[in-house]
This record gives sequence, structure tokens and C-alpha cells, in this order.
Amino acid sequence: MPEPLRIVILEDRPADAQLIAKTMEKQGLEFVWERVDTLDGLVRALNVSADVILADYLLQGFTAIDAMEMMKHNGIEIPVIIVTGELGDEAAAECIRKGATDYILKDRPARLVSAIQAAIEQQRARLEERAAQEALRASETRTRLLVEASLDAVISTDSKTYITGWNMRAETIFGYTADEVLGLPLLSVVAPASKHHEWRSGGVAPISAKSIPHRANRFETMALRRSGEEFPVEVAVSSAPLDETAMLGVVVRDLSDRIRTETALVQAREEEDRAADRIQKALLIGNPDVATEAYDVAVQVKASRLISGDFVGTWVHSEKVLDVLIGDVMGKGLMAALVGAITKNNFHEAQRQLGRWLEPFHRLPTPQEVVSVVHQRMSSELTALESFVTLVFARFDAEAKQCTIIDCGHTGIAHVGSQHRTCTLINGHDMPLGFTEHALVTPVAVPFELGDQFFFYSDGVIDAENDAGETFGTKRLKEVLVRAYGQPPQAVTTKVLRAVSEFCAGVPPRDDITCVAVSVASRIPEKPVLTCTLEIPCASEHLPRVREFARSFCDAIPGSKLPEETVVGLVLAVHEAATNVIQHAHERRSDLVVQIIAEAYPDRVELRVFDLGAGFAAADVPEPTLGVDKEQPLGLYFIKQSVNQWEYKRDNLGRNVLWLVVRR
Repeated sequence: MPEPLRIVILEDRPADAQLIAKTMEKQGLEFVWERVDTLDGLVRALNVSADVILADYLLQGFTAIDAMEMMKHNGIEIPVIIVTGELGDEAAAECIRKGATDYILKDRPARLVSAIQAAIEQQRARLEERAAQEALRASETRTRLLVEASLDAVISTDSKTYITGWNMRAETIFGYTADEVLGLPLLSVVAPASKHHEWRSGGVAPISAKSIPHRANRFETMALRRSGEEFPVEVAVSSAPLDETAMLGVVVRDLSDRIRTETALVQAREEEDRAADRIQKALLIGNPDVATEAYDVAVQVKASRLISGDFVGTWVHSEKVLDVLIGDVMGKGLMAALVGAITKNNFHEAQRQLGRWLEPFHRLPTPQEVVSVVHQRMSSELTALESFVTLVFARFDAEAKQCTIIDCGHTGIAHVGSQHRTCTLINGHDMPLGFTEHALVTPVAVPFELGDQFFFYSDGVIDAENDAGETFGTKRLKEVLVRAYGQPPQAVTTKVLRAVSEFCAGVPPRDDITCVAVSVASRIPEKPVLTCTLEIPCASEHLPRVREFARSFCDAIPGSKLPEETVVGLVLAVHEAATNVIQHAHERRSDLVVQIIAEAYPDRVELRVFDLGAGFAAADVPEPTLGVDKEQPLGLYFIKQSVNQWEYKRDNLGRNVLWLVVRR
């Protein structure tokens, strides 16, 4: 039920006020009322809100006009209706001009209630309109503040794309003041001519009120500064009706800083990748590639951005006995890398110390002895660090044709047989290092044949994910290894890394991807019938010993002797090689030595000369011009002329090796 109206009657005759009230009651108006007859009384009465004031025109000492002026002065906005005995036309007009909404004669009160209702409705409409105007002004003020405070250029145009608005950020970005560009075609100011079609396609084009798009359009293109510099921007275009036409709103974001930041981030990530790769290779991987008579080993690592604890190690005990280690430390970061390096170093120490201890027994330490020593040394430290290490340690023995592995919670290894070309995954069942303080590891013996291939890998290979969340898995790995069988180990690891990369399709690896491929030779070279060695200090006075060594070796070869011409050539070649080592590779340093190994086989003689010098590129040594009296490099020429076959390379220990062969 609506509340009754509150009416103030400004009347100095109480009887007239009672008559007015009874008239309103008879006309069905719900109201409460109060009579006042002074201006002060009116002010007091209006301290409580009123809906309408019914005022006599002439009161004792003042008029209704005086009351309305007082109300205006005090900011009181309440409808006033003049209810009086008689009122001339001029007085009535003056009252209306001063703010009265109507006037009623006391002897004609028939339309009093309708006048009250009309006055109240007019007041409500007036207040609503004022509120709407104030809201509009506030909205315009907020919009203006937002536009001026925007970090983007905010531009408005008319329907023909002539500029009508240009905020301060637009001045900063493009270099023009608002006064310079208002009224100009937008594209002529902000866009290179070669990019006008992109801006038009994005919506910066003339429109009409009937063709306003339903949604804003966004695009990236190039913009033009006053200086002539072109720069990348993102543009948002919207449109709205304006009177009978339309307007465009264009927001331009300068992408220069963002692109510079993105480029810097990409460069930083690339540098992180390179740093992670360097750390991985130098600290945890090293140079484990191996080439012996029985084995060929290659290692490749794709480092993730977060440094992890993958590590690899190899130990060559002889041409036919090889140890391979691959492991991973729980977690990421520098701590994982350091634990990985410590673990690898502990394997080196275990091999060295066990080797010395077992020297009287004339045997190598077994894989389980090596792993047990490392386990014993590291378990308490790993427990304290709340970390653990998974690893596979394998021993290859070509004489026994057996690979013995210790798998401590790692991924196992893959074995591709030469006979059936099938791939088998081999796992052990020992716990990772750090799970328990004392553990007896159990070896797994894997027989193999000449020509077989083995593959060691980290979980980064099989756990690599594509954008669908699928993992590369062991099935795909086995398929790649079977297809890669027969290729060199380096090619095998490359094919696996490529397959993983193609599967991930751009998704960066979350973990290091470490691959170790081991190929067993398809044929083990026969044993030499004679082996002799020589080691001399790096001094020219010891060169005669090199000639004597080569001559006595040739003389001692059992069976048919080498022709004298061949012996002379071989002695010359070895002497030249030793001379070059002393004079150039070792620069006559007496603390260094020259080592020579000579081996005789039924069909050939092989000599290998070792040095630790800087080495040289044999392919860059020019052929000498014979018969010309000038200083020329003749040593390599004499060597090549004196033997049937030769090769110069660096071995897996970092030594330079000159390999010489003459046929018997």
C-alpha cells in the first residue's frame, strides 16, 4: 500500500487551510498535512521531506513568490501550487516564472487533486531527467579520463574515417598533436601506404548507420610514426551509430616493447638452453664416445631448459671389455646436477680403488662390486638430501659375448639382436641409490652376438609428451631402434632424437633426453703374432732409439720377413713421425713422452705413434713440389710414401694417434 502524500499548506487563515484539506479528502487523496504561516515555519516544516506545497499568494508580511525565492536560495526543490482567493494574470504569470507548477482559485477547487498529481509527476520526471543527465556527464567524464589515461592510442573518426578524437597516448605513439590531425583521414596519418589494405580489411573503412558490424575486429599490422619509422601494432576497431550516421572507435597498441621483450625472452631461453647443454656436456656427460676393436659408442643429449641430473660414463678396460654407465638424479636444478656429478665421480673412484685392491688377484672389479661400493658411499648422503639416483651400470665382454647389467630403478636397456633383428627391453630389479643404506645388488646377464646393438636411455626419451598429452613410450622407441639397426651408433642416437622431436611437434622437453648407443663389432680383429712397445722422453737425442726399435721389431717378426725396402721405409716413417712429435707437437718438452706400439699380424704390420700435443689437420698439409730448392713440409710426404695405409686422428683419451700399416 503506497504511503500517503505529505503536503505543507502555506496559509495564514486556518479555516481556509481546513477547507483545502477537506476538499482533497473529498476528491479521494491519501495525504497528511501541516499548516505554516511564516517563512521560518516553512523552513522547519521542510526539514522533513514534503511532496508538494500548497501556498496562498498573499500572506501577512510576504507572498508566495518570497517563499519560492527562499526555497531556491536554500536549494529546496519541491513543487509549489498557488491556492488563493483571487490572482491577477500578471501575478499568476510571475508565479509560474518563479517556479510554481500551477495555481488554483479557492472558490474553484475541482482540479486541486489533479494539479497536485500532475505537479508530483512533473517533479519525478524532472528529477529523473536530471539524474540521467548527471549520469551521462559522469559517464562522459569517466570515459574521457579512461581515454586520456589509456596506455594505448584511442582514436575516434566519423563515418568517412576522418579523425574526430585523438588522446594523449596517440600523440606520444604517433608524434602528432590532436590539433594537427583532427579532420584528417586516419590512414594518411597512422599507416604506411603499403599497409593501407590491411587496415581497411580490419575495419578502418567508411561505414554507414545501416552497415555497422555487430562486433569489434582485432588485427596486427604495421603503423607509421611521424619520424617515418614503421612499427608493429595491434588494432581494435569498433563502430557505433551517431545521430543518423556512424562513428569508428580505433584503439592502437604499440607492440614494439612487447616484441622486444619477447625477442629478449627467446634469446634468454636460447642462452639458457645453450648453458644447460654446456653444463650437461661438460659436467655430467663429458666425452664418453668410445671406439675400440670390439665396440663403438656414441652419446647424444638434448638438454631441457631446467638443468637436471642425467649423467653418462664409459670405462675402457681393454679392446674387448667396456663399462657403460647412465643415470639420473631425482629433481631438477643445480643440486640435481651436482649430485649427478658426484655420483659419476664416485664410480670413477670405485673403479680406480677396486682396481688397485684387486690387482694381486689379476682381475677387474665386477659390476656388482663397483655399484655396491658407490651405493655404500652415497646412501647416507642421499638420504640426508632427501634425494635418490637411478642408474644402469653395464659391463660388455666380447670374449665371453656377455653384457652384465645392474639396473637400480632406471629405465633398463634395449638390445637389438643381429640374428632376428628384434628389440628386447632388459630390466633389473634393484632399488635406486638412496632408498636404503645397505643393499646387495643383483646382476642380470645378457648374452649377445657379434653385430648386436644396445641402447641406453633416460626417462626423458619415453616420457616425452606431444600436445595431446601422449608419451613417446617404449613401443615407438623399439620401432625406431629396429629400423636403425646396422647404422653407426651416432646415427642411431640421432634417429631416436629426431623421432622424439617429430613426435613432440614443438612441445619443449620437460626433462633431459639422454641416449647412449653401443654397437658390438661384427668381427673381432685377430690377435697379433708380435707386440712391442717403446716410450722415450721428448728429446732429439732419443730418436736413434726409435730407429733401433723399428728395425729390431721388423727383425723379430716370426715367419716370412719383410722385404728390406719395406723395412727401410717403415723405419723412415716412424722416425719422421717421432721427430714431428718432439719438435712440433710437444715442442721439445722433456716432461712429455712419445709412445709407440708395434703389432705384427699374418698379413700386415701396424705401428701407432701417440702424443698429447695440439695436433694438426693432415688434409691442410700441401703436397711438396719436388726438385725445388726451398723449405717445404716433407715429413708427412715421406711417411705416406713409405707405408701402404695411414690415418691420423684423436682417440677417446684425447691423444693424437698416427696409424701406419704395411702389407706383408
